[in-house]
Amino acid sequence: MNPSNLSFGLSSSKSEKFTTQILGCSGEVIPHPADKVLFDDAKAPGLNDCKSDNIKNIARLAIVQPRELSLSSNRTLSAGWGINGQRPFTSRKSTRDASKLPEFEGEKPKTQVSSCDYLIFDVGNVLLKWDPLRLAQVLKEEDPSFPIELFWIYKSHEWAEFDRGELCHETVVQKLNHRFPEIYLSRFIQRAAHFLKPMEETVTLLKKCKERGYPLYILSNMPAFYRDYLLKTFDFFHLFDGAIFSCDVKVNKPDPRIYLHLLKTFDLSATRALFIDDRKENIVQGEKMLIKGIHFQSASQCRQELEHLHVL
Repeated sequence: MNPSNLSFGLSSSKSEKFTTQILGCSGEVIPHPADKVLFDDAKAPGLNDCKSDNIKNIARLAIVQPRELSLSSNRTLSAGWGINGQRPFTSRKSTRDASKLPEFEGEKPKTQVSSCDYLIFDVGNVLLKWDPLRLAQVLKEEDPSFPIELFWIYKSHEWAEFDRGELCHETVVQKLNHRFPEIYLSRFIQRAAHFLKPMEETVTLLKKCKERGYPLYILSNMPAFYRDYLLKTFDFFHLFDGAIFSCDVKVNKPDPRIYLHLLKTFDLSATRALFIDDRKENIVQGEKMLIKGIHFQSASQCRQELEHLHVL
């Protein structure tokens, strides 16, 4: 499959509306190392603010009854990119906002099925190395005036909005220019895309999983600015059967609605999926929804766990 044959997911000519309120799960704010609060915690509620206790029974997801909602355009729209034969970099964008998906209540089954039929991968620090501190160090080596503490912007409320597709990179620069000069902010954001490099051992694992016949999917927090560049640049993305990026559905992990959106878009069974992510809180949320997880720490550790689960 060629990346140019991928489209933005499961198309639907029928619009849907779910009644709910957006949960604040943009990620916690980490203060500056010098004990200075660089960003406002009140603007970036953390995982504890997510009402994840209400999401206990994935079995009830299939019985949601959506309301009809008229679209401003009568074109067929889609959610996430997948295998419908369209280019992934067209203007075909989703109007099915994952932030509108509802919450569910019920009892969680006591056991989980360990076998899987398909694999779901995170991208940053699983398939591509993401090290913002090292990027800042490189930029400072090139220009001694570059403020190395700028790398903390990736933990800011504005960066979470960037991931969710609510801000473009120019707007992020404008919103943070009271903290750092715009020239440095722009340089950091622009260079970050080129600083993401494949983790070759994990890519090898990915190829082995594909050879074993497993359908592969992506679930990633990523701005469109980086998504577009990466999908065009790295050939291994053609191995995937579909993906959900936070920028397309306006929700970041570990908000449970982005997991639900992935399952619904590609018609996946939670108990037959295996999710690989480097953030523990993302794995925990998936397991609450009966998606078995591997907390990625290294390619060798991941391989061992995949072998233990008889995936490899």
